[in-house]
Amino acid sequence: MGAVPGVVRAIEHVGITVPDIEEASAFLEKAFGAEVIYDMKPDPGASQVDSALDSQSTLGIRPGALWKASRMLRLGEGPSIELFEYSDEQQARAAIASDIGIQHFAVYVDDMAAARQRVIDAGGRALAGPSLLPGLESGEGNMWLYTLAPWGSLIELVSFPSPQPYENGTPLRRWRPET
Repeated sequence: MGAVPGVVRAIEHVGITVPDIEEASAFLEKAFGAEVIYDMKPDPGASQVDSALDSQSTLGIRPGALWKASRMLRLGEGPSIELFEYSDEQQARAAIASDIGIQHFAVYVDDMAAARQRVIDAGGRALAGPSLLPGLESGEGNMWLYTLAPWGSLIELVSFPSPQPYENGTPLRRWRPET
């Protein structure tokens, strides 16, 4: 079917809640060269009660949680990343791969070893790997590696410079940077 003309064109941004927006921004800037586009904060003239009720109705957050700030960052050629910081006594830890819901985002990299080291140097952690992409994603130099941001979110580093076997069965293609 493909894109829905006039309705859906692409993923525009990914939202991530972080414990400290300044620290998360510094990590994304150092690890991936992210650039801050703009910041948003609650209207200082609005009451906390009105702001909380508005956030509950528009964002579905828990009663008592308060939005503190948002920041939009540009990350290479793909979607932007929007960071959120909330004050919430019941805030859960970052999702892991087996949790329901969005559990990671992937960054396409050209040099896996250099990207891995940048994540580590920025305060993140690399999990086991890198590993060769398997099955329908395999090919010469095609690999992936999960990393953890300092606040626990999974970030996959992925590179697939070679054609992948799935391409033989469909005209559809995953996004890859233009060379």
